[in-house]
Amino acid sequence: MEIMHARIDSSTRSNDLYLKEMPVIAKFKKAEFIIGKKASLDDNDFYIELSKEYFKKMDIQKNDLIYIPNSEFGGFAKKIQNADDSTVKITGVNWRYFLHRFVIFPKYNSNYKARDDYLTIDNEEIHKALEILFNNVFYSAFLKLYRVSDKDTQINTTVSSRYDYLYDKIINILDEKNMRLKVYHTYDYDDRNIVVEAVEKNVIDDVYNRDYSIEITSSIDSTNSVDTMIALGKGDLHDRKIVLIKHSIDEDGNDAFEKITDLSKDEIGNIDSSMYVYDYKSCESDDDLVEKAIEEFKNHLETKEINLGVTSLKKELELGDIITSVDDITGLSIETEITRKILTIENGIKKIEYKVGE
Repeated sequence: MEIMHARIDSSTRSNDLYLKEMPVIAKFKKAEFIIGKKASLDDNDFYIELSKEYFKKMDIQKNDLIYIPNSEFGGFAKKIQNADDSTVKITGVNWRYFLHRFVIFPKYNSNYKARDDYLTIDNEEIHKALEILFNNVFYSAFLKLYRVSDKDTQINTTVSSRYDYLYDKIINILDEKNMRLKVYHTYDYDDRNIVVEAVEKNVIDDVYNRDYSIEITSSIDSTNSVDTMIALGKGDLHDRKIVLIKHSIDEDGNDAFEKITDLSKDEIGNIDSSMYVYDYKSCESDDDLVEKAIEEFKNHLETKEINLGVTSLKKELELGDIITSVDDITGLSIETEITRKILTIENGIKKIEYKVGE
């Protein structure tokens, strides 16, 4: 797998930037590229390790681009480290994280000599809306390396923005439309080879799709759960405020809590019936007692935990893909999103790992 090296060059065109390709990085010890949905450096960085002898031949400098062509894996070199006696380690941020450096500004209004309250975009096609955001950031020079896709998604959006990070705003817009952000290198254009594109999220159902291997671990534990809480409030003995709160699951599968103040009769119950005593004598009101009791109740419910791991057998998953699957032992189901993708290349062997959920 080739790793390319390019340098930003603005010498020939005063108002534009383009990439000057440098020699291919053909010999490296190890490389790792991470792309993630979260706007954190740990989720959006890369490194490549070279021998010192080879590094001296390559002329790699800060802010050079290191990337795999026609892919989402690549970014800007930000640190060159003399790692040990034989190795130079180059680390940097990827193209996604770089967008987090830019802040969207409302337009300047000469009538009252200040910025508008918001930058507003009314019912524009997604890519046209993103283009408007790109054109309204404070520092825009390096954004000229990017090209917003001109594909018609046939999906429109209305946006209001006021000093938002460009990356965060793009993610919010696309999440609302069930779309994902793809930032990738391409040779399809003569200039601005880094493309920003909104893409519909793929939904992968493991039950019907055999191109992927999905591993699920899950558990349902009712060992310490209760279905009723007795909440003790203000007062003493028979004058004390007492409320029973019962837990159930509503028709939508959500937790429901019923408040009972009539304690004139006992109940028979069943094998799952159990009770927890919550003592809150300093409560400010009956509503405060019930509210705090329900909050405590949630710590004593049946716990359900499900975890999912995925490896691709035939096809490569994309950041933002949605995976749905069911554990056939516990019956628990899960729908989650690929939020991190890690490409490692070592000794010529490529490995891709995925992280799902938050």
